[in-house]
Amino acid sequence: LILFPNPTSGFVSVKMENNDLPERIIVYNNLGQALLTSTTDFMDLSGLNEGLYYLEVVSNKGRFLRTLIVN
Repeated sequence: LILFPNPTSGFVSVKMENNDLPERIIVYNNLGQALLTSTTDFMDLSGLNEGLYYLEVVSNKGRFLRTLIVN
C-alpha cells in the first residue's frame, strides 16, 4: 500500500498491490476520531489542519493503517 504524496497539503492517492481498489478510506485524528471517509482511491485533505493523521484503507485483502502528514 502506497500513499502519495506524503506529506501533503491537498489530495492524497492510494495505490494498492495488483491495482486493487480500496472499498473505503477513513482518515482519523490522533484521538481516533474519524474525520473523512471516501470510497475512491483519492481524498481531498485540504480542509484538515496541519498535523499527523492516520489513514485506514479497507479492501477485500484486509485493513491497512498508515501515518499521513498534512502540511
